[in-house]
Amino acid sequence: MSNTILLLIFSALMLLGIFGTALSLPGLAYMFFISLIYIFIDKFHHLSAMELIYLGIIALISIAVDHFSGLLGAKISGATRNGIIGGVIGFLLGLILFPPLGGFIGLFLGIFIIEITNFAHWKKAIKAASGSLLGSLTGILINMFLAAVFIILFVLFGIR
Repeated sequence: MSNTILLLIFSALMLLGIFGTALSLPGLAYMFFISLIYIFIDKFHHLSAMELIYLGIIALISIAVDHFSGLLGAKISGATRNGIIGGVIGFLLGLILFPPLGGFIGLFLGIFIIEITNFAHWKKAIKAASGSLLGSLTGILINMFLAAVFIILFVLFGIR
């Protein structure tokens, strides 16, 4: 099979990763896995180990953005340490019970419930919980950009 056809097939498979990223799923980890399969089928002819490392770094950055964007948004918006812990617990429960978007709801509710319990001031609680959602949405946008960079680099690396 020619490299052009192989590259087109694997690039098309990576488009699912971009869709997953939009749903706050680990799309770049999936895309990196697809590039690993490509590199072994192609026997390192068109994509070098160093280029694979570059793609891996992008995927690792994406994972960090996934994990910290919502919590950072909450912290910037005034969430306390306990509120952030509540957000993490809510995120995990929401993700398990209502995937894939349950994590957002759980993060919001976890922070809101802890903050309203601690301060009995609903405006502060709403602000902190809303900051988590804003941070999460910002993280999705960053990851969409990283996914686009990933697929562009994959194609550029694979063309030669």
